[in-house]
Amino acid sequence: MSRELSVGVVPVDFDDSDDPEGQVHAVARRVFLGATNADAFARAERWLSTYRVLLLDLSCGYLFDEPEPVSVTIYFRFKDDDEL
Repeated sequence: MSRELSVGVVPVDFDDSDDPEGQVHAVARRVFLGATNADAFARAERWLSTYRVLLLDLSCGYLFDEPEPVSVTIYFRFKDDDEL
């Protein structure tokens, strides 16, 4: 029997209580590329302003020998209805 999970959902029957220090948090990632820092950050900003997400972290990188070498990676989770 297969179960489909949406991004941001931890299965109801998941139990990690045997590890008091460990917790599982559903986190999604999205990468934005650009020719310049401004391009990559502008793409990330446009995407973030479109969806109801909570930005958790981001990282920046440079991909040598690529047409769009600047990368901005965001880590996020979707907001619940009660987090409006």
